[in-house]
Amino acid sequence: MNDENTTPRRPDSSDDSHRYDENQAFSNGADLAPELPFGMSGITGLLQRLATGVEEERWSPDKQRMVARYLLDLSRDYWLNGDEVAFCRQLAAA
Repeated sequence: MNDENTTPRRPDSSDDSHRYDENQAFSNGADLAPELPFGMSGITGLLQRLATGVEEERWSPDKQRMVARYLLDLSRDYWLNGDEVAFCRQLAAA
């Protein structure tokens, strides 16, 4: 039996509640940036976390290497500056 209260409703084409609101995204962008998993905010966040993890010696060499390789892989689609690429290459080779 399909109970309306327990089964998630799939939005149909007449339902605007699931649509992307560009104006809202720009107005709230600063608040949402730390939570974004993809895009430049996500890449920048990963780079910052990697640098902090290395600096404070909280991340194991294996984790540093894995994240650095992941970022280098992403650099094919997202622009990283020369210092960021060099930093990741150094860690990936370690």
